[in-house]
Amino acid sequence: MITIVYWRLIRPEKHMYDELRRQGVPGEPFIPIIGQLPQLNRARENNGTLAYLFSLSEKYGNYFLFSFGPLMRIMISEPDMIADVVGRSHVHDYVKPDVFGNIFKPLIGSHNLLVSEGEEHERARKMLNPAFHFINLKSMISIMVNETAKAIDSFFLSSDSNAIDLHRELSGLTLSIIMSSAFGQASSTRSNFNRTMYQTVNDVFEAIKYRIMHTITQIPFLARLPFWRKSVIDDGVQLIGDAVDQIITDRRQGRSASLCAGSDLLDLLLSAIDSDGKSFTDEEIKQQALTFVLAGHETTNNLMAWAMYVLMTNESALRACREEVDKVLPNCISPSHELISNLVVCEAVLQETLRLYPPAPIFARKCVREHVIGKEGQKQLRIPVGTTIVINSYTLHRRADLWSRPHEFDYTRWLRDPVTDLKPKLAHPFCYLPFAAGSRNCIGQNFAMLEAKIMLAMLLQRCDFVMEPGQNIVQEFIITMRPKYGIRAQVKSLSINPSTENIGSYKIEGKIIVPPGDNALENTRILIDEGLYIGIPQVDGTFVISGVPSGSYIVSVASPLHVFEPVRVDINAKGKTRARKVNFIQPGEVVTMKYPLNFETHGIPNYFQKREVYRLTDVIMNPMFLTLLVPLALLLILPKLASQDPEMQRDLQQASNFLQPNMNTPDIGDMFANMFGGPKKQKPTQSQNNGASGGISTAQQKRKIEAAKRRN
Repeated sequence: MITIVYWRLIRPEKHMYDELRRQGVPGEPFIPIIGQLPQLNRARENNGTLAYLFSLSEKYGNYFLFSFGPLMRIMISEPDMIADVVGRSHVHDYVKPDVFGNIFKPLIGSHNLLVSEGEEHERARKMLNPAFHFINLKSMISIMVNETAKAIDSFFLSSDSNAIDLHRELSGLTLSIIMSSAFGQASSTRSNFNRTMYQTVNDVFEAIKYRIMHTITQIPFLARLPFWRKSVIDDGVQLIGDAVDQIITDRRQGRSASLCAGSDLLDLLLSAIDSDGKSFTDEEIKQQALTFVLAGHETTNNLMAWAMYVLMTNESALRACREEVDKVLPNCISPSHELISNLVVCEAVLQETLRLYPPAPIFARKCVREHVIGKEGQKQLRIPVGTTIVINSYTLHRRADLWSRPHEFDYTRWLRDPVTDLKPKLAHPFCYLPFAAGSRNCIGQNFAMLEAKIMLAMLLQRCDFVMEPGQNIVQEFIITMRPKYGIRAQVKSLSINPSTENIGSYKIEGKIIVPPGDNALENTRILIDEGLYIGIPQVDGTFVISGVPSGSYIVSVASPLHVFEPVRVDINAKGKTRARKVNFIQPGEVVTMKYPLNFETHGIPNYFQKREVYRLTDVIMNPMFLTLLVPLALLLILPKLASQDPEMQRDLQQASNFLQPNMNTPDIGDMFANMFGGPKKQKPTQSQNNGASGGISTAQQKRKIEAAKRRN
């Protein structure tokens, strides 16, 4: 077993480490199994993971060796080397590492742009490129505008000023925009969506984050075990997958349609064909759509949260953005494709935010064909097959030789020259990688930037934000870079939403039924489409909301003491009203309800999570504990078992004699004796090293001496 551990976990990593060290690559010392995991964990506990990696770059330079537990990596932030890794000329020399698949395959499958490799990836990329052409993106602007307007309205349900967690609120908004753009799920469904899909997505990401932090994903055997929140991922993926399957079926059968001015992502996936005339299977469509929704939601959410943070802490940038928005979009004009292109300051703010807070601060590639990286005439490295290269864009974006004032937020570095009207030239084509680069760059980056510009412009157009004092804003990096504790701000309405003008003449009415003597109605509100229209119940629970135009709406009840199921209300052009149950999993299934509406309580909201009970088994089953305990137990127990089997002992001795002189590897037993204390193995004497052959030679010599004495 020790031999297997050595050959599978230690020897390959040590071989690559030695090969790169011989080429002059500096770095941290090679420590089998553990690597630099203790230092990395300490940095994470102190909220300084990225700062720790940046300090290693300052210590060793733009490329160095580093071990994430048992896995050795070479980390680079040198543009010329990065170009040879992610550039199109070496597209077949690298793949995404196995750890990446261990993280994402259980979530989105293996037949999508994020995980697939080779010909499968090239085929999918060519089929999906038209979906993100600017013509298709242009048709999605109306969705982005409507979703953002309704999210802003939700900030002010009770007053014109409110305290919100920007990261959380923007997360719901970006997910709603992407769901509407991808599947035609209207924003009016977001109230219930927050309780189902939205919560599921967040639970799944939290479970993935937990498994990454505890190195589960680095060991395939542990990753497959039904522990360490794997059930959260499996259940969440099943729920999301079933919902997407139903959405695809409804679209194929004509029970749903795009909400965009043109085709949405699902339409484009259903109609896409490759060079052989073949289309995507339903499974491929589901995986590609899930990839777009989950990855796009996380990326844009973090970008917008950090953008609002830097604006709230940079008065001059905030003033410049607001002046531009007031000039380009006066009197609360909604953004259009033509007007958005004039928001150059807003775009510069977003680009500078991506420089300081890239969505993926590090990303990796695994070498599958040996070659040389680096510019001729400068330092070059021969990369052995199996080596994983980690590209540190966080450090790359802060190199003083590539950026002026690299740690300062300066949006003006992205503005055109006022004389020549030329865009600023980067120090190197591969010195700015917020969305990676090459053939594996983010296909949805144009969608994300368009979405972010619209959201930023409308937020500044209609709201005033002031960050709450005393917050600890921490950069947390697990999969993406996000604010660990959120970003809380006081938000104040700057204008009246023009959508409240020219309203229709219909009404929605009903009654809220609560137990006798309950005072919950005092703080209860009736919301139409998450606050587009708001009603207040009477003492007996009845309510009437007037001035509602024809259309389809979600009517929900917001109460701090009770939970009520939302209801969909359809009003046709003649004022005829129909009520039906809200069904997000099977939207084509219609279950009518009585009208006027009757809302009955379905329980009490759960605001608190039960504190977990400390158990000794939690420590024993902790993967960090097991990853240290199992190898140590093997090293201590197996030698004793081997001593009882002469044949096994002889095989181990032969393997040790063969490996140690050639590989110059340290004795593992002595290494752990030094680390944990204990007796070292006794070195064999010269006579013992001579082996059996030496014993035979000595016996023959003794017999010759005795024979000579008898003759004398």
